[in-house]
Order: sequence, then structure tokens, then C-alpha cells
Amino acid sequence: MKKYYALPIKIQKRNFSDSKSLTIDFSNESIQEWCLGLFLLKEELITSLVVSNKDGSYKIEIFLHLGQSRAKLSWTQNGAKLGINQTELDYWVSFFLKYYRDGISDVDHIDVDIPPNHAEKKGVYVTLRVPNAVKPVSPEEARRRLGL
Repeated sequence: MKKYYALPIKIQKRNFSDSKSLTIDFSNESIQEWCLGLFLLKEELITSLVVSNKDGSYKIEIFLHLGQSRAKLSWTQNGAKLGINQTELDYWVSFFLKYYRDGISDVDHIDVDIPPNHAEKKGVYVTLRVPNAVKPVSPEEARRRLGL
């Protein structure tokens, strides 16, 4: 069973000379349903989570790619299919649930580096970005906090 959500998100695909990127910018309004969908996938209550932007012009299907150490991505006519392993899904769930709880994150994004495959000559960087993150500290401040 697939779960479908049309969310207030921005999805962008870009081509570079040596790679491609897929970026999902989440709004605060999208986080609750996104978290629910990820948790349903984690608990194997759905086979895949399909998210699209509100107008449905671009969609991404996320599924568990069991037994694999790396994520895989295939492009579709109006989106992509993204297979991730259990460890990656657990990380996503933790990151987004903490964001949902706090309304802010330590970093503004998480990403997945997908190597090229025989069908796709370029690797893909998938970036999942949240709107609110703590401002980074300077190297000097980091050293001070660490007592270095």
C-alpha cells in the first residue's frame, strides 16, 4: 500500500556537469504529515511514501531498499523514485521528529549522496531542507566551547 501526500513543499531538480541534485524544501506546515508518512514507512505499514508539491506537478516516491547499503534513485516522467535503507530511514525519522518537536534544527538540511549506476552516468545529491535552523558558530567559538 502506498501513502500519498500533496504537501506545501518545493521540489527542485538540477543538472550539473558531473552530478545532479534533487532538493526538497519543506515548509513548517508540511512537517507533521511528512513525519507521519516516514513513520508509517519505518513501521512497514505502507510500502512507499509518495509526496508531491501542492499542484502535483512533481512527485517523489520513497521506499525501503532493504538489504542495500546505498540509496538508489531512478527518474520518472514527473519525479523520482528513491530507495533508502533502514539506517537512512531511521536517521530521517529522528531528524524530522526532532524538528517537529522543537520547530528548529541544529542544521538546515540532511542529504543523501547517491553514486552513479549503469543507467545513470552522474551521481545524485538528494537534499532535504527545513526552514528553521540554529545559526552556525564560528570556528573560534567552537574551539572555545570545546576548551581548545
